[in-house]
Amino acid sequence: VVGVIAAPTAMAQVEVYGKIHTSMGYVDTGGSDTDSFKMLPNNSNIGFRGTEDLGGGLSLVYQAETSLDWSGDDGTNKGDGGWGKARDTYVGFAGDWGWLAIGRHNSPYKNSTGRIDAAGNNAADYNNIMGTGVSSVTYASNGAGGIDPNTGAPSSKLRKHDDRISNAIMYKSKDMSGFSFEGVWGLDDAQSFGSDRSINRFAGSATYANGPVFLTAAGAYYLEDGVAGKATFDDSDPGNPTVTSSDYEDDLTWKVAGGFGFNDNNTWIYAMYETLDPGSDANGQDWDRVGWYASVKHKWGANSIGFGYGYADEFDNVSDSDATQWQLQFNHAMSKRTTIYVQGAFLQAEKNAFGYQIAKESIVNDEDAYWVGLGVIHKFSSK
Repeated sequence: VVGVIAAPTAMAQVEVYGKIHTSMGYVDTGGSDTDSFKMLPNNSNIGFRGTEDLGGGLSLVYQAETSLDWSGDDGTNKGDGGWGKARDTYVGFAGDWGWLAIGRHNSPYKNSTGRIDAAGNNAADYNNIMGTGVSSVTYASNGAGGIDPNTGAPSSKLRKHDDRISNAIMYKSKDMSGFSFEGVWGLDDAQSFGSDRSINRFAGSATYANGPVFLTAAGAYYLEDGVAGKATFDDSDPGNPTVTSSDYEDDLTWKVAGGFGFNDNNTWIYAMYETLDPGSDANGQDWDRVGWYASVKHKWGANSIGFGYGYADEFDNVSDSDATQWQLQFNHAMSKRTTIYVQGAFLQAEKNAFGYQIAKESIVNDEDAYWVGLGVIHKFSSK
């Protein structure tokens, strides 16, 4: 009898929760025949989380969360959407000193400025251009990397720094009169043993949020996870030299942001500056760039509106490689758990820019790209 009574009590500590966030709209990525209607699952998710009181002010905390495609399809029309990739999933301990866990976590770099995005976690997200930097350089058959000799445009891939870090140890402080800190160390155990490349990811943030004042500074340092520099080539086949080894550069990114609220904190103005430095490639091309973002958000009753502008400057010594985005989103809360919204985004990347997206679609450079859509968000919980 005791066991039967105790089991529901223990299970009561487990919460099943999630979010349905689906949007539909019209996207045009620029150029000819590049427009379509599109449905997106955005940051829809489902998860389980709970705590156990261990006594003495110490608790065990755990969470298992995965993305969930409520559109039911991944774009192949085979109905193979549904369960997706792991999101924040961890186990750890919490107390008066803060929170410490191991697993997969949102980077503090991402968490620090999420509140300033005028859209957020959808097709018009400021991450269409912000937090975006080079992660690798494609080497041409002639051994050259970085700039395509035929087009003069970069031939590289981009990294979204507002991401999650796996194999990680994460710490979050308690709120201390508005001050809080976060730090994460992503271990390099994803690399093969015996490899001389040691990828470690570090990220941290310091934030002050109290009343009408918001200030934050954040940084991310990816050891030996920037672009491949100082490459060694195999020239045994003169017509097709290949890269035999590379010394990977370190990737260093940081940003500062601030905001001020007025009208009883129903109106906020925000601004952010960031710089990304993934190192230099084998040709000596430096892939530094900086970016700016500003937004205004206003709430009245059950309604809110956000307007944002972002600018990603040119990569160092790569002319006409900058990008600009404008965002506008109107939200209406139908209840505490359900919100509907309508939004628009306009993005333009210059002719030598690359990798920028809108509504998860690559845009055509030197053309105007835009998205107009509407969405619904519903949050659910067993509590």
